[in-house]
Parts: sequence; C-alpha cells; structure tokens
Amino acid sequence: MDVFCGIDWAEGHHDVALVDDTGKLLAKCRINDDLDGYRLLLDLLAEDGDTAETPIPVAIETSRGLLVATLRQGPRKIYAVKRRYVGRRFVKNNRLNHVGHLWAFASLSGSSGADSHYRRRRAGGDWHMQALRHLFNRMLGQLHHCLQTRTPFDETVAFPLGAMPVPTQAVADI
Repeated sequence: MDVFCGIDWAEGHHDVALVDDTGKLLAKCRINDDLDGYRLLLDLLAEDGDTAETPIPVAIETSRGLLVATLRQGPRKIYAVKRRYVGRRFVKNNRLNHVGHLWAFASLSGSSGADSHYRRRRAGGDWHMQALRHLFNRMLGQLHHCLQTRTPFDETVAFPLGAMPVPTQAVADI
C-alpha cells in the first residue's frame, strides 16, 4: 500500500493529511510551524510506514519556509503544489491571479520601467513567474498609493532607476 502526505501550509500552523493510493484518509492533524510540529509530523508519518528506506512523499502548497527546508534535508521527495492546481474551489482570488499575470506580462512591452524591473529580478535569480508576480505586486502597490494620495501614476516614481541594484551579469536567458 502506498501512502502519500499532503500539507496545507499556513503562516502559523499547517494541516496535514495522509492518504493511501485509493484516496482513503488514513490520518490528519494540525501541526505548528516549529520543532514540536515537525516532530509530530515525523511521528504521524512513522505510524503509517515511513522509514529511511521508504520515505512517504510529501506534497505541500509552497516551496519555501522552515518546514519545507527541514523536510528537504532528508531523503523524502517533496512536491511543491501551486494552489491553482489543487482545485478551483480551494483557490481564493483566482481571477486576481490571472489578471495580475496578464497585466504584468503586458506591461513588459508597454513600460520600460516595468521591463527593466522584470529583467533585474530575472538576473537576480527569479524564475519567470516569480519575476512577473513580483512585478504585479509592485504595480498593485503603486496603484494603491496613487488611489490613496489621489495622484496620477508616474512611471519614474513607480520604477526609479537604482531602486534595485542592477546585477553585473547579462540577462541572456529571458
């Protein structure tokens, strides 16, 4: 029997579920984002057959954080699952995600400031989607500022030169 672990990641705690290959729920619990929570997770996995030779794979909805970093230290496979792939009914603000992606992507050809910000993020090590998400968050923050202060959008204010250090390496893989 194959067992799989799924973790719903949150800021202060995580919900854990273990299921078998037929989808039957074997166990579930809530763990804290600390050492005690990690120990509880390991105990739960061990109860359902987790060993050093046959570790139970874990799917978690983020690829960062203390829990993920700790899990990666061992031999088990860790799968980062994007929220939008889990299922539409679980995704909040799905439309905002799509609009944000389109808005950021379209701004690359229409705004030299947005394009240079994106390129600096990519040169700094961000993947394409990370750079787009960061660009969208920056544009959203600028929109919020403009609405709060009742000022028109100014690209030189939104994307000032030198706001983010320009990496020395060229951006050839964009």
